[in-house]
Amino acid sequence: MDSVRTFLEGGNFIAGVLVQATQERMSISEALGRGLLRPGTALVLLEAQAATGFLIDPTENRKLTVEEAFGAGMFGKETYQKLLSAERAVTGYTDPYTGEQISLFQAMKKELIVRAHGIRLLEAQIATGGIIDPVHSHRVPVEVAYKNGYFDEEMNRVLADPSDDTKGFFDPNTHENLTYMQLLERCVRDPETGLRLLPLKGAEKVEVVQATQVDTEKEKRKAAVVPGHPQAHHGHRALPGGHHHPGDAAAAGGTSPGGGRR
Repeated sequence: MDSVRTFLEGGNFIAGVLVQATQERMSISEALGRGLLRPGTALVLLEAQAATGFLIDPTENRKLTVEEAFGAGMFGKETYQKLLSAERAVTGYTDPYTGEQISLFQAMKKELIVRAHGIRLLEAQIATGGIIDPVHSHRVPVEVAYKNGYFDEEMNRVLADPSDDTKGFFDPNTHENLTYMQLLERCVRDPETGLRLLPLKGAEKVEVVQATQVDTEKEKRKAAVVPGHPQAHHGHRALPGGHHHPGDAAAAGGTSPGGGRR
């Protein structure tokens, strides 16, 4: 994993938040603990960090593995289990039938990872430098990954031109559903560390649909019947009061909250 992480230094990622009223910078976990971010919004941002190789403490400019961050008390056990799964986007997933190490997209094709969830993790990797190939421990640009058969034409189209149904990140200020890159563009750069921080106008109070409820329930059911499934020992249950993902609303027959359609 260290060999992969060397490719991530200096990449663009959402490292934490900046409270506009006080100009205080803090980690995603701290913003959650202080009630500035709702659990679901914080979870997808933490998952995006884990899927690019490490979690960030912007106050000390530290990069930590999921294990290290959990040991430092940055989040509880339930979040820890979810982030371990997201971290496998870097380290690779294990095919429960063959024991072979496979990539994130391969895990999606084998339905070990729900599509909407996988797209969020792929978007974060693309924004930070390219698709991670865990087998060969390197990053690959999207166009090269497509030409080399890392993913199919339909997924290439989705990643190149995301629709409302694949915008899996939530702006706590405007309540819009965005791609990771769109949310990243709204961040400011910390002059001391160079890290990208998401400005927060205030505590996130909007009432929104629970996070990835439809997706994660599918993953839980699959984990229950597939031995060795990445989620088999830690169901990916939505956190209370979480963030809405448009794909889930569509599957559930719901609508996008707070003007999520653009």
